[in-house]
Amino acid sequence: MTNLEEPIDARRLRAFTLLAREGSFSAAAAALSLTPSAMSHSIKAFETEMGSPLFERRGHHAVLTAAGERLLPHAERILRQMRSARLEMLSLQQWGKGTLRIAAPASACQYFLPAVLLEFRECFPECTLNITAVDTETAIRLVDEGRIDLALCVKAEMPSTLKWHRLFADTLQFYVSPMHPWASIKRLARKDLAGQPIIVYDRSAVTSRLILAALKKVGVPPVDLLSLGSMEAIKEMVKVGLGVGVLAPWVTARETEAGSLVSVPFPAVPMRREWGVVSYEGQRLSFMAETFLGLCTEVTSVFGERLEGRS
Repeated sequence: MTNLEEPIDARRLRAFTLLAREGSFSAAAAALSLTPSAMSHSIKAFETEMGSPLFERRGHHAVLTAAGERLLPHAERILRQMRSARLEMLSLQQWGKGTLRIAAPASACQYFLPAVLLEFRECFPECTLNITAVDTETAIRLVDEGRIDLALCVKAEMPSTLKWHRLFADTLQFYVSPMHPWASIKRLARKDLAGQPIIVYDRSAVTSRLILAALKKVGVPPVDLLSLGSMEAIKEMVKVGLGVGVLAPWVTARETEAGSLVSVPFPAVPMRREWGVVSYEGQRLSFMAETFLGLCTEVTSVFGERLEGRS
């Protein structure tokens, strides 16, 4: 019979979460510097300890059972709290040292994260910053898995285990070449959208799904959409008249000031989105993470005011 007072073996707990994530005994074993046989033994011992099969074996692969699915969020939370305790004790001994792991979309990394990081570096010159450029949904998942400390991203659906810290809102607009017929239109009508090639960012991104839903409401079929994986590529294609871009004002600020792009308001309900920082709800932020969040708020408050002024 399982002793409820007996502490769970942390090494077996980590082996369990890695196997659940990798789905492969060999990959999980390699991550822990173990042999596949030692990995298998550790999992069997853990299943005995838990009193229930946690994986279905399918050759070299493993799939969580119903019991394993129930255990996984508890295991991830326990390991996250253990890591947090270690980091907090370490921070007491090494003020200003440590590692802060940040995830953000490429657009944020390019346009406003550098200003935040410059200020942060002045506050914590000995802190190691790990920046991962990923889409919003991946960033949120990495925070939930404990593999990233904070995610700077667009607001999207996320689990209740995470916390949202709002920074600013922006409004997406159409952008065209100065030679495009829309450049001289004061007010765009829905009929003007017919047959116009619309260029959006990667269709799988949260922002692109917002754009697609808004365009669908005004009758633009998906067939008229071109998807690119680079904001800079979208702007260059729009400049030479190959389509109409859907972008944020802060992405096109230089081009609109130079006159190489012209903004055209969306003809229906504005395409608005919210930016913020995601953290883990049940974990107290370190002083470095709190400072990073504060700097994001400070930098983007001015940023947001400029955007609202243009809206």
